[in-house]
Amino acid sequence: SRAAYKTTDFDFRQYKNLEMFVHAEKSIEEDDLQYGDLTVFIRIGSDFTENYYEYEVPLTFTPWYTSSTDAEAIWPESNRFNIDLEKLTQIKLDRDVAARAGTGGVSINFPYVAYDGLNKVTILGVPSISDVMAIMVGVRNPKRQSLDGDDDGLAKCAEIWINELRLTGFNDKAGWAGLLRVSSQLGDL
Repeated sequence: SRAAYKTTDFDFRQYKNLEMFVHAEKSIEEDDLQYGDLTVFIRIGSDFTENYYEYEVPLTFTPWYTSSTDAEAIWPESNRFNIDLEKLTQIKLDRDVAARAGTGGVSINFPYVAYDGLNKVTILGVPSISDVMAIMVGVRNPKRQSLDGDDDGLAKCAEIWINELRLTGFNDKAGWAGLLRVSSQLGDL
């Protein structure tokens, strides 16, 4: 894996989605890169090692020297991040319930993996979207899973563009507030 990071102090609770566009193409024309040979991930949390959410997307490669002006050819839908933040917190709640029940060896101290379609979600520790102190975006050459798998386990060479990390779906609903004042005498009781 190789990644870039930014430390910040941000509260994601007022937003519905985290979005980002990703483009991938081979650096060497002769390379035979297939869907999923490389992945892009985003890690958000209070730190990078003990309390984070990680969302990983397998990459679709744009054909070599695409001269198309079609945005879909350059920024394929399958490479786009559109993370439902409520889904992240629901996966964390499911993990916490399983950890308390003691089922399947689930623990908050070990990475918990779930899938959002073809995308992989990993949760470690007790991350919170209300207190995001670190954001990391990176590229990963996934480990070979088995000897008879499609991945050759070799190094890959590709050009990856990551664009427009943004929060969308701002909650603009009005809230409620109130003030209550009570005054009484001991004789009233």
